[in-house]
Amino acid sequence: NFKIIAKEGVKIIFKNNGMLISYSPLTFVGTKNNPIQISSEQNLNSNGISVINAQKKSILENIVFSNLGSNEDSNWELTGAITFYQSPVEISKCSFENANAEDSLNIIRSEFKIINSNFKKSKSDAIDIDFSNGEINNVKILNSENDGLDISGSNITASNITIYDSNDKAFSIGEESNFNANNLYVK
Repeated sequence: NFKIIAKEGVKIIFKNNGMLISYSPLTFVGTKNNPIQISSEQNLNSNGISVINAQKKSILENIVFSNLGSNEDSNWELTGAITFYQSPVEISKCSFENANAEDSLNIIRSEFKIINSNFKKSKSDAIDIDFSNGEINNVKILNSENDGLDISGSNITASNITIYDSNDKAFSIGEESNFNANNLYVK
């Protein structure tokens, strides 16, 4: 029942396997000229951000996420560098770079919007959506080592998605997903 707030110019650097796990929504809003920067000190054994069972919508805008890995402990592990589990989220004007996790962004059982954002050099999948409903608009995915966009059991509308150089599939859509899209470009 709290809200975590970060404003323009904030820099968060995870060190020594640091991570952020929240059961409340995030309101992280930077500006175009002064974005929020969230990174890890190293690209190996680094951790990321997980929002779990937040009742209210998180807002992420004008953020650069770089060199993040999956959150893990000795008894558990999440696959996303950024994970929203049963937590609504709206992502706008964000950049996800050099993620060292199975998914740069993993959204599970959540309502979501991803708008005007970029995903660059993902170690595996750039975006992984599981059993969620939402929309993806004006998104670029560059150099993902596995799938660009991996969708399972979800209902998604999408437009203006560009995917360059996915090493496996540009789009992986399965498990009774509904994907209604236009203006897709794959190279």
